Amino acid sequence: NLYAGGVIAAVGLATNSAVMVVASMLISPLMGPILGAIFGYTVAKYDLMFRGFWNEVKAVFHTMFAGFIMGLILSPISASYNNWPTAEQSGRGSFVNFVAGIFFALASGVILGIDVSSANGNALVGVAISASLLPPLVNVGMMLAF
Repeated sequence: NLYAGGVIAAVGLATNSAVMVVASMLISPLMGPILGAIFGYTVAKYDLMFRGFWNEVKAVFHTMFAGFIMGLILSPISASYNNWPTAEQSGRGSFVNFVAGIFFALASGVILGIDVSSANGNALVGVAISASLLPPLVNVGMMLAF
């Protein structure tokens, strides 16, 4: 799912398609290792915490690599048609969006903590989408290739 999500995110970023970027967040597996690391810390199982952290680090590099490869493929094709960087790409790199993302991530973390500690699992998908790291990491790889 990681590379498939990376391909979908890259195509969405290159063609300025918000629908494709959101679709890539739906299949992004980047939240599992984060939850593992947080759960390991919470229950004082530090081997689980470090395993979750290490898996997240590996997933981050694999995601950026997928973006880099897709950037090599798509930049010669899409750059001339879509005037790179597209609005989807450049919008992820502004300082204002970075600061807004911090508050968004903090609120998502609170919602996730409340959701995991209760019997209700409805908000988990929404929090996973809002905290998705996949499109920004793919964007980094694409910009390195461009």
